[in-house]
Amino acid sequence: MLSIPFGLIGSYWLIFYLGFNMSVAVAVGFIALAGVAAEIGVLVLTFIDQELER
Repeated sequence: MLSIPFGLIGSYWLIFYLGFNMSVAVAVGFIALAGVAAEIGVLVLTFIDQELER
């Protein structure tokens, strides 16, 4: 589940590095990124759980 903070921190660094301004569209992108990172984290944990049951 560390994909959420790493994704958000990395995206903030990229926005800072590229010199973009914080806007509503960027904030919505952060929310979407957090959702995708959470979904991937849940899928990875599900696959790990299935492999441990075998």
